[in-house]
Amino acid sequence: PGLIMKVAISFTGGKDSCLALTIAQLCAKAAEVPDVVQQALGDHVHDLQGVQPAMLVTFAPAGGGAFKAHPMELIKAQADALQLPHHVISIHGPDYLASYAEAMRGLASDHGIQALVTGDILDVCNDFMGRASQASGLPLIRPLWGMPRRALLQCLWALGIRPLVSCVNTAKFGGAGADAPACGRANATAPATSAATAGSGSSSSERCEAPAGTTAAAAGSGTSQNTTSSSTSEAQEAAAAIVGRELDAALHASFLVPAAQQYGIDECGEWGELHTMCVDGPTFAKRLVLHGKSVQQDSATGHAFMVVTGITLEAKA
Repeated sequence: PGLIMKVAISFTGGKDSCLALTIAQLCAKAAEVPDVVQQALGDHVHDLQGVQPAMLVTFAPAGGGAFKAHPMELIKAQADALQLPHHVISIHGPDYLASYAEAMRGLASDHGIQALVTGDILDVCNDFMGRASQASGLPLIRPLWGMPRRALLQCLWALGIRPLVSCVNTAKFGGAGADAPACGRANATAPATSAATAGSGSSSSERCEAPAGTTAAAAGSGTSQNTTSSSTSEAQEAAAAIVGRELDAALHASFLVPAAQQYGIDECGEWGELHTMCVDGPTFAKRLVLHGKSVQQDSATGHAFMVVTGITLEAKA
């Protein structure tokens, strides 16, 4: 038998971290992986040889900031459903890089973790996590790195992972297109920890959203200059209406693809257009049932959030 590598999963409960976790777990069990997933992984499948997911880790801002897009109670319920230990690690400023590096060293020294698996897809924040890895000495495994958006969604659907839209930045719909996050620029040094994305540490959309109040009106987006305030309002209302819905092939085809064509958004939400929380998947021992779902809107930032009154775990047949 090959060597076993004990890994932690950087986890927010969103689609990207759940996909990275699921793939790592299936590889650890030598379970059959659908062809579409193998093709999307490409050479990254070799990075997962011998991995043994041992724990979930959520990096959270010190002081208990709000977790609106990724509610902590929902993350904890996911961990229970996945039957994995869950650790919340506080990140302190102003030197966020040093705080992340210290936290990652602690994973190795305190828990015997040999690598950190993330759901990162593309380079954001001037490769913040890569620099934290280098400073800490804890290697990163990024099985989704460079994966095309459509391929990522097809992997979710092929594996039976069920993400619900937990947050939408409506300001990015109906305007002049979605702009890249501020921390994707060359002078950025740390992930943003806005109320929408607190508890970050997974994908670019989860860790590195544009600052609150940033609109989608980026110059050079290529959309029509004749967009009226009425049509913008309608588009933003339509965007808010998808909160709480499952991000399945039907929603993708009927709403996200047209929105990507019209407004220049990323159809996977990688620039903060939307966030997700997963309620089921092939490695969930139980599925999450959310009660009393409603939508809460923040008029100051344009964000619409999913709010629930209760969470229960339901046995799977």
